Amino acid sequence: MNLSDYDFDQLSKMGRTAWRYGQWQTLDAITIQMRSLEKESAEIEFLSGLAKKHLTNQIEAIPYFEKGLQIESARYDCAIELAAAYHGAREPEKAYRLIQAHQEQLTNSPIYLNMAATTLVDLGFADSAYPLYQRAVELQPDVPLFQANLAACCIFVGEAEQSKQIYTDLVTAQPDHQRHYYQLSRLTKAVDNSMIEQLVKIISKTENSPQRNIFAYYALAKQYEDLEHWDKAFEFFTKAGDAITETQNYSIDDDIAILDTAALIEPLRTERVPQTAPASTTSDAAHPIFIIGLPRTGTTLVEQVLTAHSQIESLGETDHFEHAIIQLSGAEQSRMTAEILNQAELISPKALREKYLEAVSFRLTGSPFFIEKMPSNFQYLPLILRAFPEARIIWVSRNPIDACFSMFKQLFTWAYRFSYSLDNLSRYYPAYHRLKKHWLTQFQDTVTEVSYEAITAHPEETIRALFEDLSIPFEPEVLSFNKKKLTSMTASALQVREAISTKSVGRWEKYQSHLEKLRGLEALN
Repeated sequence: MNLSDYDFDQLSKMGRTAWRYGQWQTLDAITIQMRSLEKESAEIEFLSGLAKKHLTNQIEAIPYFEKGLQIESARYDCAIELAAAYHGAREPEKAYRLIQAHQEQLTNSPIYLNMAATTLVDLGFADSAYPLYQRAVELQPDVPLFQANLAACCIFVGEAEQSKQIYTDLVTAQPDHQRHYYQLSRLTKAVDNSMIEQLVKIISKTENSPQRNIFAYYALAKQYEDLEHWDKAFEFFTKAGDAITETQNYSIDDDIAILDTAALIEPLRTERVPQTAPASTTSDAAHPIFIIGLPRTGTTLVEQVLTAHSQIESLGETDHFEHAIIQLSGAEQSRMTAEILNQAELISPKALREKYLEAVSFRLTGSPFFIEKMPSNFQYLPLILRAFPEARIIWVSRNPIDACFSMFKQLFTWAYRFSYSLDNLSRYYPAYHRLKKHWLTQFQDTVTEVSYEAITAHPEETIRALFEDLSIPFEPEVLSFNKKKLTSMTASALQVREAISTKSVGRWEKYQSHLEKLRGLEALN
C-alpha cells in the first residue's frame, strides 16, 4: 500500500480504521503522510495523539491533543483524550475542567462518554461519572465494557440493586468472565452452590494459571463464606492471596523499612493548635481532617459518619500527600521508599502544604472542614502536622487479628502488598503497632484515637465523643449516615450502606484454626 496514492479524507478514514483495530504503527505512518498534505489540522493532531498514546505513553500524547484542541476548540474527542492524559500526568484540576467544559458535547458519543466518566471516577467524582456511564449504556447497551463500568460506578454512588442487575445480566452474556462473578458475589449472599458450581467449571475448562483465576478464587471464597463453609472459604482466600503474591516483585522488608524510617522523623510540636472553625470558605482556610490507620479497620465508617455532617465534606482516599512528598524530594519514581522518606524532613512544610492543596483544592466546595481518608498516611503523621498544624487527626483502630484477617480477605487491586500473605501480615502489624504507639505518645494531645469496636458497640456515645474531641458541634443526622447515599469509593463501599452493627467484630474466630500465624498479635490489642 502506497500512502501517497490517497488524498487527505481517504487517509483520515484509513486512520480511523487503524484506530478501530488497534493498528498503531499503521496509524502513525498514516498521520505522517497526512502532514505532508496539510500543515495544520485538528484531525492530524488527534490521530497522532492516539498513535503516540499507544506506541509510547499517554503523557507523550499531550502536546498533540493540546494542539488539536487549539486548532479546533470544539473537538471533544481531543478534549477527553487530553483530560485522561492530564490525569495520568497528575494534573487533576486541568483534567476535570476540560471534562466540565466539553461534557455537553458528549451526548451522542458513547466512547467518549465512557472515557470521560472513567477519568471522573479516577479523579474522585463518581457522582458526576454516573450519568455519563448511564448515557453510554443507553446509546450502546450491548457493549459489556460500558455496562461493567456503570455497574462498578453504581456501587460507589449507592445504587447496589442496579449494579446487581447489571452484573447478573453480564454473567449471562459472558458466562466465563471471572471479574463479573467476583463483583456479583460481593453484591449478593449465597443461598446455594449454583455460583460455586459455575466457577469451578470455568476454572476447570479454561485451565488458566492461578494468576489468571484470582477473581474466581475471591468469588469462591465469598460464596463459601456466605454458606459458612469456613475451611473452603479460607482455602480460596489463600489461593487468591498466593496468586497475587506470585505476581509481585515485593519484599515485606521494604514496607517495614518505611515504618522504621518514619519513626525517626522528629515532631515539631506536641500540643494541639487551637481548633476553631475556619472563618473563610477558601480551600486554604478549610481545616483538613486526616483519617488514618490500616485499611479494613473502620476508616470508611468514620469518614461516612463525619461526611453526613453539614460542615464536613470528603475527598475520599487520595495519594496526593504521599505524592507531594515524593515529588518535593526530587525522586523520579512514583512509589514511596525508606530512602525517599529519609529525606522528607528537608522538605519545607509550606511547600508540602501548597503542593497538596494544589492537587485537591479544586474539589472543595466551601465546607469549613474536609476529609482526607488515605489510611496509609499514618506513615507521614509528623509531616502532615508540619504542613497542617491546624489539622484534626483521627487514628482508627481495630482488634489486630480482625484487622489483619479482613485485609487478607480483601482484593485491594494490588495495593497494600503486605496484606495478601499471613506471613507478611504477622511481620507488618507489629512494626505498624510500634510506630502507632510511638506517635500516639508523641502526639497525645493532637491525635484522636477511635476504636472500631467502640463505634459498633456504642455508636452514639462514641460518635458524640469524637465530635467533641474534634471541637465540631454534634448533629444527630450523622447517626443515620447510611440513609444519605453518600459517595464511597473504598473497599468498604457496600458495607457502609448498612446501619452500624457488631456483626464483623470477632469475625476472625470463625477461621481461628487457620490463623495461628496471627495469634501472637492478640497481645498487641
